[in-house]
Amino acid sequence: MREGWDTIIIGAGIGGLTGAAHLVKAGLKVLVLEGNPHIGGTAYVYHRKGFTFPMGPLGFSHPELIQETLNKLEVGENLNLSGVHYRLRAFDLDIPLSLPFHEMVES
Repeated sequence: MREGWDTIIIGAGIGGLTGAAHLVKAGLKVLVLEGNPHIGGTAYVYHRKGFTFPMGPLGFSHPELIQETLNKLEVGENLNLSGVHYRLRAFDLDIPLSLPFHEMVES
């Protein structure tokens, strides 16, 4: 017997996974298809030669929206979001990359 799906979502990034979670919570049968060998879209890192590299944005600009979405999905009640700070250190440079703009200017 062949599976039937109410919805098929192309892409397992943050948007696709969030949409799928809402639809499953509403009782629909959902299939999520992803072309990459990992889920998460640009919210993913890769490792090479002992270094970690982000694939996309360095962080969320509106963590309160992320928290609200997770709460609606009933998975974020006890989650504490904390900032991750990236720096570029090479030669004589030591530059913060993930501070708020005014703090980067001061630094």
